[in-house]
Amino acid sequence: MRRASWFVVAALLLLTPAVFGLSYSTAIGYGSAAHLDDPAYLSEWFGQDGGTPDGITYPPSFWLGQTANLSGQISLNNFFDVGSFEWASIWIDWNQDKVFDNSELVFGRSDTWFDNGMTSFATSFEVPTWASLGDTWIRARITADGPLTPTGDYFTGEVEDYQVNVSAVPEPGTLILLGLGMIGAAGHTRRRLK
Repeated sequence: MRRASWFVVAALLLLTPAVFGLSYSTAIGYGSAAHLDDPAYLSEWFGQDGGTPDGITYPPSFWLGQTANLSGQISLNNFFDVGSFEWASIWIDWNQDKVFDNSELVFGRSDTWFDNGMTSFATSFEVPTWASLGDTWIRARITADGPLTPTGDYFTGEVEDYQVNVSAVPEPGTLILLGLGMIGAAGHTRRRLK
């Protein structure tokens, strides 16, 4: 009897992520973040399970001191056909210290009512001039079990991590030379076609 009980427990542990779906962070070294979705109530960044690769739309590069935009959709699928109060947050590790600080929060909704179905969002912010150049990570989380922190486990919701690049703004002279080079290349192509 005891052996059968252990078998049942082991089977439940193995099947739970498959049945309910387990959403977890992928940025290595940033601390664990996981969500075990309730089958009667699913909130997520629309995209991962909605037919597109990403739930968040972000620029190909973040430029120091420039305005950046993030947008996307939040999907709430409640089988009771009602909305819910949700927490939604997005952080960017500007200093690349593998910690999502409060100062790195670029989008946040606390205890906000979301209707059942799709909710679009958009936010703009200035990229800090002190941000470290190179590759870094965005972490996006949503849950009904807030308030949210960048790490830790929640029962409902989803976490998504995205690797992005932070770049310095090119000097005006570089942009002029690049523009002249493109004009020259276009003229050369045009002459060859005649």
